[in-house]
Amino acid sequence: MLTRREFLKRGTAIVSIGMLGPTVFERALRESALAAPAGTPTADRTLIIVQLAGANDGLNTVIPYADGRYRDRRQTIAVPEGTELRLNDRLGLHPNLTWFKERWDGGQLAIVEAVGYPKPSRSHFESMAIWQTADRAALAEGWIGRTLRPEVDGTSIRALGIGAQPPLEFIASGFAAPSFSNIQQYRIAPGPGNYDPAPALLRLYNQYPSTAPFAALLDGAMQEVYRSTTALQQIHAAYKPKAEYPNTPFAAGLRVLAEAVNADLGLRVGHVSLGGFDTHDSEINGLPPLLTTLNDGLRALFADLEAHGRADSVAVMVWSEFGRRVYQNGSGGTDHGKGNAMFLVGPPVKGGATYGDPADLGNLDDGDIAFHTDFRSVYATLLNDWLQVEPRAVLGQSYPLLGFMRT
Repeated sequence: MLTRREFLKRGTAIVSIGMLGPTVFERALRESALAAPAGTPTADRTLIIVQLAGANDGLNTVIPYADGRYRDRRQTIAVPEGTELRLNDRLGLHPNLTWFKERWDGGQLAIVEAVGYPKPSRSHFESMAIWQTADRAALAEGWIGRTLRPEVDGTSIRALGIGAQPPLEFIASGFAAPSFSNIQQYRIAPGPGNYDPAPALLRLYNQYPSTAPFAALLDGAMQEVYRSTTALQQIHAAYKPKAEYPNTPFAAGLRVLAEAVNADLGLRVGHVSLGGFDTHDSEINGLPPLLTTLNDGLRALFADLEAHGRADSVAVMVWSEFGRRVYQNGSGGTDHGKGNAMFLVGPPVKGGATYGDPADLGNLDDGDIAFHTDFRSVYATLLNDWLQVEPRAVLGQSYPLLGFMRT
């Protein structure tokens, strides 16, 4: 028989902290949570965050093809002239981003140029933390956790992360969200002979005195895990996608997010990462398949959402922790840089346009693209114009709004 003491000792082998839904923390930590008076995100709008981990090369993704300095400084790794997908008289997309070009032509893709932050770090981990906390010192809680914490209600899955660990964006006192790499593994692990321990665990916690220390936390934890795992497993098993997803982990994660949107689970923010962008060598071989994975995964996501009549309620933000250096290195790659480009895509986006000042190859910052637009202006615009949350309450100060959303 599994005792309470054994459960607490073995708890991490049974459930992960990423599986704890928001209800339990709201109940148990209500008085200590630093809830910001930010307002409540609009009920029928979802933001999907796509992180390109490793620092995507923005110059080989959003290509300043009309500037001769681009190819002069990247003699062997520049995208061949004439193969870029031209957006206007100065910029083109990597030829593997065909769906992105279609979205641009349809007015549903916006590009924010030369994005970054003051005194940038070239450390992957530090810069990722800065982006995910929206704090230059990387000491704050996750910006999405701060955004969603005030609307914790115990009936909806407000945020959902695809990955082994919850993204730092979600981590905040009084808020938690499910995270998993594989939805089939997001469950209370069975015992010997496929014994299902969930009912026994729930009974065990129901018998615990409600006045005991941490009773609300522990009781709520089991109820929330059981509820969220059951809901997601049932939805996944019954879901019939209306698009063919590529056979990649990235596309599989996007499919799970589509399931949550289409099932009306109350999803406000989804997060999925695509790694491998640290292209220090052989970039000409390493980058194109990554961009194909990104392109084809998002193509399938929106085809599925459109067929279910839900595309108008979803916007996607694509970011990476910093850009790459302008000059290629001696290994046919690029090293860690500074300013980069971001994508916003979906029917709610005022697309077919760029926002922010262009990247200037004639005015570099120590060999890097100098940033002109603070990434927190992108966040502020999404908060204000899409999620309809007061940006200052989340970000701590005001940032200029960029106007790329159809409010």
